Amino acid sequence: MKNSAENNILPCDQDAAHLAFDLARQLITIAIGCIGFTVGLSYAVPSLLSLTIFWIILGIFGVAIGLGLLFIMNGIGILWQDKSYNIYAPSLRIISALQILAVVMGIGLLCWFLRCPAEMQGNAIQIRIEDGVVLIRPNEQHRQYEVRVEDKTIILSIMD
Repeated sequence: MKNSAENNILPCDQDAAHLAFDLARQLITIAIGCIGFTVGLSYAVPSLLSLTIFWIILGIFGVAIGLGLLFIMNGIGILWQDKSYNIYAPSLRIISALQILAVVMGIGLLCWFLRCPAEMQGNAIQIRIEDGVVLIRPNEQHRQYEVRVEDKTIILSIMD
């Protein structure tokens, strides 16, 4: 026989809790994917993101992952202690809102820096070769660059 606390659980409460946990898991997956994308992008195009921006983006997505795990663990704790599918508990609301905010902020920041080329971030030089062909190179202090064109070949020399 079920106790009185289990009799008060409605199927719609269970469905809402399952959807909330699933959403938290999906946001964790998106954040992990964005971390992988950012790391891969930093290796493929090192001049695109500065080291500071790289770690800020990774930190924001890391916080989103941590908040998602905290939401799931807190929700399971409420389920175990109170025998309730109350996803409207204040702690769960705050944690889920912060997780959503962190994921949206991280994606927005990542999109912003993908939209703004490195030369706009102040850490690269841009050499226009012809229409539609641009060479972007990280601007390292105390170095001089020489660009030559020989037999339809572009030669970039870095002098210390």
